[in-house]
Amino acid sequence: MMQARTRTAEVKRVIMRPPSPDDLEVSAVMTMKADARRVANALAITEYMDAWMHMPETDEFLCTAPDVAPDQFGFDLYSSRKLRSSIRGYCLLSTAEHLVYVWSKAPCGAVRETVVDIHLQQVSDQCTVKLKHSGLSSMTESLWHATMWKRSLENLRRLMEA
Repeated sequence: MMQARTRTAEVKRVIMRPPSPDDLEVSAVMTMKADARRVANALAITEYMDAWMHMPETDEFLCTAPDVAPDQFGFDLYSSRKLRSSIRGYCLLSTAEHLVYVWSKAPCGAVRETVVDIHLQQVSDQCTVKLKHSGLSSMTESLWHATMWKRSLENLRRLMEA
């Protein structure tokens, strides 16, 4: 129980930091015919992420989940068989309706932690995913993440509705 309180405090600290004028964010909304619990599992379990994630400008990506920390994940992005970028993250909050990740992508200049905030809403047999990725440092990173989230959520919808 104490661990859950600590994590909630961390979520508030990260989300409620005053935004810098340089911070950019990406938002996406996707509705799919699926149960929200099933969608939450696909969003939260690292081994499922590679089934629906789409990484732009990448020939291949490898999904990694460190054995020592099950709430952490990583993606190594390859193009022409060379490692081009890495994404690392960890889960701050995971419930049936709300997931929050701290996310960092390198190389993109200085490695900077950003926040991915996902809300799920179930209405009848439809689940709506509302995603906001905030704290991005440049227009280039913003556009890359906008493309990645749009394509990834489209893949998730196809997977859930299959």
